[in-house]
Amino acid sequence: MRRILFALAVLLVAACHPHPAGPVALQTGDLLFTGLPMGYLPGAEHNPPVDSITCAGDSLNLIHVSILEVEGDSTWVIDATLKRGVARYPLADFLTDFTLSEGGLPWFIVARLSSSAASAASASADNAGCSATFTVSSGNSAGSTSASFSSAPADAPDALERYVARARELCGQPYDVAFKPDNGALYCSELVRESYVTAAGDTLFPEAAIDWRNAAGEVAPYWTWLFNLIGADLPSGSGTLPASLLASPQLQILASGPGVIWRP
Repeated sequence: MRRILFALAVLLVAACHPHPAGPVALQTGDLLFTGLPMGYLPGAEHNPPVDSITCAGDSLNLIHVSILEVEGDSTWVIDATLKRGVARYPLADFLTDFTLSEGGLPWFIVARLSSSAASAASASADNAGCSATFTVSSGNSAGSTSASFSSAPADAPDALERYVARARELCGQPYDVAFKPDNGALYCSELVRESYVTAAGDTLFPEAAIDWRNAAGEVAPYWTWLFNLIGADLPSGSGTLPASLLASPQLQILASGPGVIWRP
């Protein structure tokens, strides 16, 4: 357990500090995480700058996750938002939607199915029942999460195309303001969970207990603002938050930083 917690701590530090490598080339099936400083409140006169995110004091609040699809020179976003519901639209329009009132862009993290998950794609379905399961417990940037993740094989080599095709099929559903399963609506990380499902019917990203508090036991002002806007209490129960997705061993962080961190 100590090794797992240490590995997760390394992951969170990597997520909160700009990636030292150059801009990443995006690929179909990549996940784009969006974050804000923990104290950020939409519409406030003074907000902490995005480049103040350091992980010190649990400073990153992951608020959104999107699926990316690359077609030639065009990059598309498939995600679930209050504005669009579940939709597929150009990455440039996504950047417009997520431009902050101050004029800048949020903190972005690009993550991809890990090499171990990719190499497992050639494993037979017979091995899926033998995969190890382990537990990750964290107080992290988008809520305190306790989740069990399975290292089941990711699926066939064309799995990413199929995951994205599944996400396209879900377009048109409304945004899930209730954060409840199987209700004909989807929120952002629920869309990812429902899309990344193997041919055997196993999800790559299991549900976890939803807790909107960070490691200090505080709820970021953003979440209070959002659910006041929706007119609902903070949801509870089981679900999938962006932070629990990012903590999955199925993913590796490729780039992290304020603004555009990928090649145009």
